[in-house]
Amino acid sequence: MRKSAAPPQALVETGVTLPHHHLFDGIVDGHPSRRRVRDLLLAIIHDIGMTRISPVKVNVGDEFTQGMVMIAESHIAAHFFRRMAWIDVFSCKAFEEHAILELLRRRLGGHWHAQDLRRWHSHELARRHGLLEGGAT
Repeated sequence: MRKSAAPPQALVETGVTLPHHHLFDGIVDGHPSRRRVRDLLLAIIHDIGMTRISPVKVNVGDEFTQGMVMIAESHIAAHFFRRMAWIDVFSCKAFEEHAILELLRRRLGGHWHAQDLRRWHSHELARRHGLLEGGAT
């Protein structure tokens, strides 16, 4: 398992606790149906121990399918365009990146990559609030 990037020291010193934000992108084995996207989002919620607080919403177009669900901890969204896919998981509660990767590979096949976006968020937040060298821009 890959280690998550640490936030900049200037932000750590403020005591800010950052939410967990991961983007999973992949090339899948075929374009998923409305039901498959719905089931995928529910499975992610279950596998990482989150709490669903809204119905799963899925929109289907000619070449795309997108779904979203609100969780008590924030949200999970899925976007599919032809065979390309992006799954966005944002949560105030920690979760295991590898558990989602395994689920995506098992349910959708294809090749997947995960990116921890917390380092970018923390750097941008610190920069905007003048916590990095050079101050706010």
